[in-house]
Amino acid sequence: LNDKTIRFGLLHSVILSFFLLAWLLPAQAATNYEFSPTGPLPGDCRLDALSTNAYTCGVVTLADGDIITVGAQAVTVTFNGRFTTAAGNQINADGDANDLTLNTGAVLTLGPNTFLNANVTSSAAINVEADSRIGGNLTGTSTTGVITLKQRNIVGGFIQTDEGAIDIGKGSETEGRVISTGAGIVTIGDDVKIGGSIETVAGAISLGNRSETTASIISTGAGVISIGDDVKIGGSVETVVGAISIGDRSTTTGNVTSIGNSTAAGVGVVTIGTDVIIGGSVETVVGAINIGNRSKTNSSVTSNNSSMADGAGVVTIGNNVVVGGNVESVAGAITIGDSSTTCDSVIITGAGVATIKTGVKIGGSIT
Repeated sequence: LNDKTIRFGLLHSVILSFFLLAWLLPAQAATNYEFSPTGPLPGDCRLDALSTNAYTCGVVTLADGDIITVGAQAVTVTFNGRFTTAAGNQINADGDANDLTLNTGAVLTLGPNTFLNANVTSSAAINVEADSRIGGNLTGTSTTGVITLKQRNIVGGFIQTDEGAIDIGKGSETEGRVISTGAGIVTIGDDVKIGGSIETVAGAISLGNRSETTASIISTGAGVISIGDDVKIGGSVETVVGAISIGDRSTTTGNVTSIGNSTAAGVGVVTIGTDVIIGGSVETVVGAINIGNRSKTNSSVTSNNSSMADGAGVVTIGNNVVVGGNVESVAGAITIGDSSTTCDSVIITGAGVATIKTGVKIGGSIT
């Protein structure tokens, strides 16, 4: 054999031995950490001076199977570096969410199937991978405080940001409201359950198919609200100037309105799909109203005057629609489709023209 063949054979043997050794070595054992004066503490964490329940951590990365518990008293942990969990980590799993408060100034990333039983406030992003749970509230406190839930996540409290976006993935659930107090956009996927209201100031709100809320959807500013098909809303849908669209077969228990305020006219267009049930009225000031075939409202459909503008919204009602009150406009035209019904009058107090198709039943007068 020549030297080259011998060297190749030796190298092959070394590589094979390395992989065999790695296979035989046991996996790294999981570690049980505890936030208490006696620890052991995870990673780069330390008990603050002169404190028995406040901790400060740098970068912390947990391994698979690691567990963190909380000692005899509630604790607050401040992360100045990234906090990253692995799959299946359990953090304060047997405690109360109010026993563990996390304040993070760097990105928090929860791996899949993690249970973090805590209240979290962050000025950086919060990323929650699939099938993970948060026992308490999630709060983002800056423009970079973006909160992202991938899918099938459960949050045991509310989700709130100041300016950061909120993105809630398919099949997730919150026990409390979802709110952005600034311009944060709220995007909610399909099959999501929200245990409270959904609110923004200027940020848009979108709610996926078959999702549910137990309370209202509200934008107090220019936020556009887009609601998918087969959605259940346990309250009203309201904007000041933003448009509203509601998909087919969806339901609300309250009103659908874009009526402005003392400084802005209600210019939002309201578009309602087919077979929708509105548990109250539909109202705009300037924005048009379009109601799809076979839909129903339990009260009036109106485009009225406000302190900022006259009621110029065009009202278009499809076929086989039932309106549980008046249909009203000031300057905007009104069109009512074939075989529809109003339980009260059709009223135009300005220059608008009313067009009534065949088979329509008017429960009051036409003026």
